[in-house]
Amino acid sequence: MFVVSTAAQTTLQLFIDNMDPNAHWAASVIEACNGTTTYAAVCTSAEFNSACSSGAEPITVTEGPSIYIATTEAIYSETSATITETCTLDSARTSASCVQTIAESNYGQGVARTTSFNLTGSDYHQYDVEATAGSAKLDDDGVCSTSGAVGISGMLGLGGAAFGTFVVALAL
Repeated sequence: MFVVSTAAQTTLQLFIDNMDPNAHWAASVIEACNGTTTYAAVCTSAEFNSACSSGAEPITVTEGPSIYIATTEAIYSETSATITETCTLDSARTSASCVQTIAESNYGQGVARTTSFNLTGSDYHQYDVEATAGSAKLDDDGVCSTSGAVGISGMLGLGGAAFGTFVVALAL
């Protein structure tokens, strides 16, 4: 993670598994400790209209120098799913080795699917992400604490913006 602060805004550089290299992201810092930071992130705009659908839940991202863990909920008319992706990052080689699990409930029947994949070269995307809240936690001394934390939807300040991650994986 790389952090750039100005008087008005903090920008984070984060790896996010997303198909659109031109997508724009915003995130609130939930917690920063022990070399990792947890964010509530949303896609604010993307070339593909469905990547930032209105009303989608934010994606929870925990990221450190060599780790990326993302979790999100996807709810459709008759199906709901929890998607969890864990990647080992090598930013020097612009590569990520990932495992993604989709736990789906379809009309009461539960199914879990797991797939492994690598993201390299032009498939490995680092985004400049606007920090919308919690950036002061990035200055903490590494002590883990969520005291004073607010719910994810209250932290974003984005009025229902959506995520763009896992678009391909949702085509179950």
